[in-house]
Amino acid sequence: MKKLTDHLAALSWIDGEGPWIGVVLHSRATLLRNLPDVRFPAKSDETERQDTITRLSQAIEPTLLFQGATALTSDMLDSHQHLMLAETGLAASPTDLAPLILAQDGRSLVRLHARDHLELVVHTRGLDPLAAMREVLALERDLDSRLDFAFDHQFGYLTSDASLCGPGIVLEALVHLPGLLEASQLPAIIDDLLRQGLVATSFPGLNERVNGGLLRLRTTAALGRSEKEIGRDFVSALAQLVKAEIDQRNSWLQHNRLALADRVHRALGMLREARLLSQDEALVHLSHLRLGRHSGLLADELPEGIDPLLYRVLPGHLASWAELNL
Repeated sequence: MKKLTDHLAALSWIDGEGPWIGVVLHSRATLLRNLPDVRFPAKSDETERQDTITRLSQAIEPTLLFQGATALTSDMLDSHQHLMLAETGLAASPTDLAPLILAQDGRSLVRLHARDHLELVVHTRGLDPLAAMREVLALERDLDSRLDFAFDHQFGYLTSDASLCGPGIVLEALVHLPGLLEASQLPAIIDDLLRQGLVATSFPGLNERVNGGLLRLRTTAALGRSEKEIGRDFVSALAQLVKAEIDQRNSWLQHNRLALADRVHRALGMLREARLLSQDEALVHLSHLRLGRHSGLLADELPEGIDPLLYRVLPGHLASWAELNL
């Protein structure tokens, strides 16, 4: 089996081009489904857990997208690798023991018996949550021919979190907002997002700090709403956020271009020449490099692949790299 580091390096949604990639690194759609004759994972015993995982694995196996997929179980991973999965957003936490099935396309995966029996996940690069949602719904239609899912005519698909019943879908995006952070506008924007039914959390490993302007945004409630409504409102909120960030960056470039260029090039110098950097400092410098790349201030001075470095400076990734190279 390939090393976990090889699988994570091949995740296509962590690097490359995409819509509005300068502000939105990637989008994700997660579909939650449960079996009608089995208790939710939080209430099930080990026998139910193993039986459920077996049933779901057998149903997933014929799915064309998951031909040649890689299955990862907790007993195959050490503590550093569990942390890597959490840092990449493929596990809820370092103690999450839910088995994963990773498709060869590097964008799709299945989590089994986590908070819900089945989590179907599709990633897209940049601002494209609707494409991710279409693909995850197509996956569910395929599985629906082999599985019965818990459904109520009043509440829709039943999930462990009552607020997600109905379509049982969650949309997410990782955004980079250094302009709004510099302008001290992020607290007000986060409050506004909460009023729109979105929650903002910090980039993995930052202990709830908004370091470098990196934020994860996700929808919170699905009950009483359709997939179309959830997708429309999420895209609308992201579009407003992108516009506000781009406007702030343009103002920064127009009124203080030299200071911004100096900050970007100092970050480049520190990352190239420094020998000891804390995680926080490394992420701030990488944030500045990313801003410089997408603002045209580092057009010919920077190799590709800034976004993967945002993950590689996190503790689990560093520890795994050290084990392999030291």
